[in-house]
Amino acid sequence: MRFEALSSAPYRRFWLGSIASVGSTQLYFISKAWLVFELSGSALYLGLLGAATAVPTIFATLIGGLVADRINRRSVLILTSGISAVLLLVLGVLDASELVRVWHVLLISALLGLVQGFDFPARSSIFPALIEKKQMMSAVSLNSILWQGSRMILPAIGGFLISITDTSLIFFICGLGFLSMITVLLTLDVRQDNHANDAPWHEFKEGSNMS
Repeated sequence: MRFEALSSAPYRRFWLGSIASVGSTQLYFISKAWLVFELSGSALYLGLLGAATAVPTIFATLIGGLVADRINRRSVLILTSGISAVLLLVLGVLDASELVRVWHVLLISALLGLVQGFDFPARSSIFPALIEKKQMMSAVSLNSILWQGSRMILPAIGGFLISITDTSLIFFICGLGFLSMITVLLTLDVRQDNHANDAPWHEFKEGSNMS
């Protein structure tokens, strides 16, 4: 089987759930940029928006891997998905009520960037626990297809949705996407490697060197 990892029911559920959450992330990226430009008409604010997302993500990722090793990865993903859903729904409400301001989008983007810094390492390390060793290459390929495919397809879909509706509806859809990921995670039984005896500072330095 070309994608034999899909024969694993837990991985299959995780991968399908990831379509919703990863797709929501890509829709959110294009929608928040459009909203900021619509509110400000300023390229400067678009640059600040990028920084507000990237800087917290970079710093959080430095310790996100350490957290994923020491705390149950499923629990980490449930928490990050829940926070992401709440923030996106709040942004949707602000947008729909026409109370949204640029600083709201910047703040929520920074918070989501911080959350993503913990989400990415946990997401990357959880799937090996859902498959057999021989299915690893298949799972890696499927994950790559998921991420690269969503980056190519979802911005176009987001642009189309913006043209026929408004960004608030997209934020609501994105929030629901993360909630659907939580329902999938609740069905998974994820084994956890024990790194409790490893030196945190040593692991942090290793993560910094790899970044």
